[in-house]
Amino acid sequence: MLLTLLRLTLLACAAASTDIHFGFVATDNSAAIELMAPLEIALDLINNSSSILPGYQLNFVPWLSECDRTTSLNRFLDVVLEQCNGSSGGPTILGVLGCGCTEADLPVAEIVHRWNIPQISYAGESAVMKEGRRFPNYFLLHSLENTGRALQALMSEFGWTRLAVITDNSTRFIEAGRAIYSVLADQNITQNHTIVGPGNIQESLDLLSDDYRIFFLNTYSESSRDIVCYAIEQNLEFPRYVWIINGWYGNDWWVTTGTTRCSNDAIAQFLQDSRVLILRPYPPSEISNDPIVGGITRAEYYTLYRDAQRSGGARFIPEHSLIYDSVWTLALALNSTLANQNPASNSCASGLPLEDFTYGSASLGRELRDAVSRTNFNGASGDVMFDENGIRRQMYMFVEQYRNGAGLTVEIGRVDLRVSSGVFNFTYAANENSTTVYPGVTPMDGTPVKVITSFELWTVGLCYTLAVIGFIFTFVCFLFNIIFRKRRIVRLTSPNLNYFILLGALFVYGTIFIFLIRTTSPQVYRIRCYVQTWALTLGFMLAFGAVIAKLYRVIHIFKNPSPNRTTMKDWKLMIIIFLFVCYGLLLLLVRLMVPQFRVEPFLAVNRDNPSGLNELGIVENYCSWRCLGGDPVAYYYQIIYYFGIMLVLVLALVFAFQTRKVKIEVLNDSKWIAAIVYCSVPVTIVFSVLTFVLASWVHLSGTIFCVGLFALSTIFLGFVFVPKMVAFAKDPKGENIFSKSRTISAHSTNGTHGTNGRRPTLDTTLDISLKVNGNTETEVL
Repeated sequence: MLLTLLRLTLLACAAASTDIHFGFVATDNSAAIELMAPLEIALDLINNSSSILPGYQLNFVPWLSECDRTTSLNRFLDVVLEQCNGSSGGPTILGVLGCGCTEADLPVAEIVHRWNIPQISYAGESAVMKEGRRFPNYFLLHSLENTGRALQALMSEFGWTRLAVITDNSTRFIEAGRAIYSVLADQNITQNHTIVGPGNIQESLDLLSDDYRIFFLNTYSESSRDIVCYAIEQNLEFPRYVWIINGWYGNDWWVTTGTTRCSNDAIAQFLQDSRVLILRPYPPSEISNDPIVGGITRAEYYTLYRDAQRSGGARFIPEHSLIYDSVWTLALALNSTLANQNPASNSCASGLPLEDFTYGSASLGRELRDAVSRTNFNGASGDVMFDENGIRRQMYMFVEQYRNGAGLTVEIGRVDLRVSSGVFNFTYAANENSTTVYPGVTPMDGTPVKVITSFELWTVGLCYTLAVIGFIFTFVCFLFNIIFRKRRIVRLTSPNLNYFILLGALFVYGTIFIFLIRTTSPQVYRIRCYVQTWALTLGFMLAFGAVIAKLYRVIHIFKNPSPNRTTMKDWKLMIIIFLFVCYGLLLLLVRLMVPQFRVEPFLAVNRDNPSGLNELGIVENYCSWRCLGGDPVAYYYQIIYYFGIMLVLVLALVFAFQTRKVKIEVLNDSKWIAAIVYCSVPVTIVFSVLTFVLASWVHLSGTIFCVGLFALSTIFLGFVFVPKMVAFAKDPKGENIFSKSRTISAHSTNGTHGTNGRRPTLDTTLDISLKVNGNTETEVL
């Protein structure tokens, strides 16, 4: 019945005119009624023009696609096969307009070129239609992705990453919402798409999470009015919330004479106070001033459309200007084929009159397709021209804002759409910037704010004090070692090896300063992580390497003691230290050589400060940078690293345990060296575990870490130098060191020593002086 009614709307032909037709596709019955107003305005202007298609009357053949792939294809085939089968039931169509639904357009677009006619869709998703060879006769007037691209540019400009899209329960808006989603998903923007319908707007919006503060209304103007009323009631306004609407509503879209939940004045005030943004495909000045195709201005077109829409009782729709321009695109292309017509035969350049066109007329079909591809005019929706893929070349999307009085808008900038993909940029208009758009404060998108914290001053002050004390202590020990290195009591402690312990202590104390660098920059923190790890590792290896070398010397001398056994020279022990340093460098280089092991700082929750709400009601989470790395594989490196350190600690314990039987009453440095190991190993383990477990408490774990480093270095220096300082104070010349013989008790590990197969205990009285190259004093530790 609807199709019969639509056919009755065909414009009457003059007696001397010939009817030509195109197919007009709507998604459903209600859409067909809504699309009639702009369609009839365009046809009336075309058929009453003496310069457009002279001698012809342009009419249309309607059908419904139901936005379904199979239905759309079947209806198209029904129309074109009527002529192919020799049936007189329907006219030949010279093109297809519609249907504003990509799902229904796609199957027709794939085959329409086989019937040598163009297909012009007023709206659709361009992403799936860009294969020119697959869709050679398909032309798209409005890419639904353009709205998503404009939104992406705005989101990027203001640093927003979350968007709530409220969509009307209608095919046209659901498809537009899908296009928006696809564009924004590529930019990693979190989205919440809510479908609303008559009677359930409030219920649907009540379910929206408070995590979203940026809203785009992808709805009819009536629904947008209800949503704005809801926002007024719930105080969802600037600066806590941002509202963005489409620019096709009209200047007074919220005005109504009916009874509603909020007044016209209240809505107008809300639009101003909340600084609502508007997305338009053309600047507002062009609405009234710019002449368009058809010999009228845009303002005149809007008046014609408004009158036709209201008189027909149809809803105001977003595609009205696109329908108008689609009809003109086909009409101008048909008219172009007549430019070189033969006056005698009223035929096209191909030699075939339009009324004699059949679906096998390949020459006229190519001519018509090429004419559409050359389209270039200023229409109701802006400039109309197509690229090589048949997609309209839209230059900009203009952004306005309600400001400076009820219902008044200001153009704040535009989005450049001339790139086909990637990141789209927003450019401010003259005298506009972020502070004029949102004075005082830029609204936030609801994403919890990560407040990057560093060490508090009291933590820095305490730990810096410890580090300075450590440096001073190291300097005192260094002076003691270098000034009194030739004194007997110092010379017997291997002063050359002591320098390595001092250097290692300096590295560890210095790590405290590096660790406490206060920065919120990830780049600076990445450098800090590397430098800290290298300084600590090298300091650890130098100090432990020297201690283990000293222990090895004691074991070498006293394991199987004899009067003629010689000690080891320092250069040999330095090789041991060098090997430990190389071992540490190997652990460090593994991280640099394996990309997945490299440091990638990440933000972790700082539990020293509880989460709260800022002045805009956004959750604030306090975070601090951590060094563990962004790739989960980086945790394997931590295991490798700590396992490597544990091997050194175990080796030190084994060597310290081996010297437990050595007893020299006056010069027994072995017990102090062993004490270093016995104390530093548990300190290293305990403080490492505490630092790891309490890592979320930044100030606490940082203090523990720094205190641990201070304790570790101080243990090394204290046990090496303090006993010698005390002994030196009592006996500066070392005259009492060799005053009498001492007992050296040691177990032989050689099971073949002794008699009768017994493992003997050797208690031998030796002079403490060991004979080395004729010298009676040598370094034994």
